[in-house]
Amino acid sequence: MRIVVSHEGTDFDAFASMFAVTKLFPGTRIVVWGSMNPNVRHFLSLCGTFFPFLSEKEVNWHEVTTIYVVDTVYLERLGKAGDLIRAGRVEYFIFDHHPLGKDEISPHTFVKHYGACTTILVEKLREMGVPLSPLEATLLLLGIYEDTGSFTFPTTTAADFSAASFLLSKGALVGYVSRFTKILLTEKQEQVLREITQTITVEHINGVPVHFSVLSLREYVEGLSLVVHRLMESEDIEVFFGIFAIENENKVHVIARSRLSEVRLNEILGNLGGGGHQSAASATIRHRSPEEVRREIQSLLRQSVSLTRAMDIMSHPVKTVTPETTMEEAFATLMRFGFSGLPVVDEEGKIVGLIARRDVERAMHHGLRKAPVRSFMSTDLVTVGPEASLVEIRNLMVERDVGRIPVVKNGRILGIITRSDVLRAMHRRENFSVQDLACISLTEKLYLHFGPETMNLLGTVAEVAKRAGFMVYLVGGVVRDIILGVPNEDLDLVVEGDAIAFAHLLKQYLGGKVVPYPPFGTAILFSKDGKRIDLASARHEFYAFPGAPPQVEYANLRRDLFRRDFTVNAMAISLHPESFGRLFDFFGGLRDLERKVLRVLHPLSFVEDPARAIRAVRFEGKYGFSIEPFTLSLLKQTVREGFLLKIKPDRLKEELSLILALPDFPRYLSRMYQLDMFPSLFPGCIWKVEFEEVYNRLLSFLSVYDTSSCDPLLLKLSPLLGSMNPECLGDLRTRLSLSKRSVQKIATFLEQKEYVVQELRRSFLRNSEIYTLCSLFSLEFLLFLLAEYHGSIVAERIKRYLEEWRNMKPVLSGHALKAFGIPEGPVYGRILREVLLAQVDGEIHTPEEGREFVHSFLERMRNGKRADF
Repeated sequence: MRIVVSHEGTDFDAFASMFAVTKLFPGTRIVVWGSMNPNVRHFLSLCGTFFPFLSEKEVNWHEVTTIYVVDTVYLERLGKAGDLIRAGRVEYFIFDHHPLGKDEISPHTFVKHYGACTTILVEKLREMGVPLSPLEATLLLLGIYEDTGSFTFPTTTAADFSAASFLLSKGALVGYVSRFTKILLTEKQEQVLREITQTITVEHINGVPVHFSVLSLREYVEGLSLVVHRLMESEDIEVFFGIFAIENENKVHVIARSRLSEVRLNEILGNLGGGGHQSAASATIRHRSPEEVRREIQSLLRQSVSLTRAMDIMSHPVKTVTPETTMEEAFATLMRFGFSGLPVVDEEGKIVGLIARRDVERAMHHGLRKAPVRSFMSTDLVTVGPEASLVEIRNLMVERDVGRIPVVKNGRILGIITRSDVLRAMHRRENFSVQDLACISLTEKLYLHFGPETMNLLGTVAEVAKRAGFMVYLVGGVVRDIILGVPNEDLDLVVEGDAIAFAHLLKQYLGGKVVPYPPFGTAILFSKDGKRIDLASARHEFYAFPGAPPQVEYANLRRDLFRRDFTVNAMAISLHPESFGRLFDFFGGLRDLERKVLRVLHPLSFVEDPARAIRAVRFEGKYGFSIEPFTLSLLKQTVREGFLLKIKPDRLKEELSLILALPDFPRYLSRMYQLDMFPSLFPGCIWKVEFEEVYNRLLSFLSVYDTSSCDPLLLKLSPLLGSMNPECLGDLRTRLSLSKRSVQKIATFLEQKEYVVQELRRSFLRNSEIYTLCSLFSLEFLLFLLAEYHGSIVAERIKRYLEEWRNMKPVLSGHALKAFGIPEGPVYGRILREVLLAQVDGEIHTPEEGREFVHSFLERMRNGKRADF
């Protein structure tokens, strides 16, 4: 005989799961023991004919060979079935959805962490194609709806929704859900609920408000879990433990509920022999009094509950003002940092009030610019200590209707917490994936990315930071590239504190030289082994106007990362020994890296630093990112408003050089033209479709010809500069801060190009004529012409000039000319050029032929035949 059983107090999930087993394994009989949920009893009173079951007394236990267990793994909750399994007299299999420890999972156990056990078995029915009637599908649907709280409990999964959808497709009657899952308390249950509300007490354990109710009942009341459920629905309770002692029974029933993910009820009651979910669990404890059970639960809570505390989420250091600060000064500070309020501290550093932005704005509106802050600050302070829990802080904000709470110790302000901080912390707490990302370790990736020498150096940094009490992080682009697996040996460190002082301290261990930059709180350490380490104090930057240099204020890591350009560059890796390798990702950078999305951190990012628009194009192409729509719209707006013109020439050339250093830089130029950046970056220049082919040839020449003497900017921009509007050359010179020599190269090419190309097309030219024409242009523009006129006689003649004649030297020197008695002067250059041209034409091959040529040349000059020389 095969049977299927579940726990006492059979609810819809248990009964539906048992029924599903009978569909999967035909011939299996449902056995119900102990009490039954009233809603289930109501359903079976109407439909029980279709879902037959046996009571424990009706089973011939000697004939049982196989037992299926659903919705629990605890054999002590199974009555006689559990006794048979423990005795090893039957074969058994368990289906459960509750979280279990590794030692609780046997080879006979099938566990999936779904919202309902029924979901596990519906998946099996679906896989095997077992037919279901609408009524059967309805029972299974009731099991899922009940145990997921109509899909509202935090244990609900996508699989539960999928199973419910499947059952609806099989004709399940969703109208039955509200009919049979509503909580209708009996008179006895109502009485218990009243007694709970009268006896309930609250105790703060590790910052968590925990409610207890200890009741002594004359007899066991069925459906106590429904009573507790109704209590949680009607009261604002985070954590509840109902402890029920039954007279004349030597056992205590515990039913617990929690809305906090940090309070894992299944673990706490699991220590007392119970089980369940993280947010709902129960236990039956024998041979102990209710008060003993209560004290043990309190002890377990103190050991296991660790809530997010004020010190974990507060922003620090805090920007403050004094009572004597003027409203005008306070307004400037609020605008500069984007705060909605400021703490007010006295000369001893103790907090005495808060000034809200709205009050400052009103004072400014009424002309009270010079009025002191003390006249308008609020002295009705709501503060918390550093150990206050997130729950306490949230409740304070709601009860007192405040948007920011200072964190205070001994009267001095340590930090401040805003509504945004609380929401962010709660989201991170409630969203497992976000929490998982926030605590991800990149230690293994660090070792894969850096060699042993660099890792030893980072280890030294970590130890020095720990001894000196500094928090130090690896930040920026190198973190991005560590995650992507892209080579990058940069060591950019952020220090929470004085980076310059830390650099000098680090020098004592690494040797070398420190170059400090006090105005920016940064330093460069060149170690004795040749390593460069860039260190910066965690800081907030304020831009007085678009493109202006930033004004710097010390801040914490989060604010430091917030000032950066894109989310993918706003991550940090801790180097502190206790958290070494931990990724700090406050703004979703890892998520954006996985999605290959480029996103700014705030809407004014491009306005504050317009050079970020150029950087966006570089990252988009280099890493295969896509600029997300809102960021792209901000970039285009920045271009339209002319903010790119605010980029200083040196900064512009720096950003352009990074693009031009990439092997496929032409497509970045094309992208910038597509985004209408050219008028602000390259005045007078345009992009032509034919440039793509020209650049392909030009790039191939870079490995053929020696371009070490070239200006890289001119060489790689030669197609643009060689086709620009000459009237804009002055604007281009200013925009790119070009040297006089560079401007002359461009001007000469623009003036002479048409003439030179026309001449080079002539059917007959002497070599010296080709040489003379080509020597008018710099190598940067000759290579451009070679690419532009590829396959033509123009290109052939330029190629010959480059490969045969460009580096040719005269066979004679100035010393040889002295032997002719020629006075030194400009004439030397003229004579030597004539010698070189004759060499190009093949008239001179040796120094002797050169001297003969000079002798003849001088004769002609004396006879006036070459007066033009």
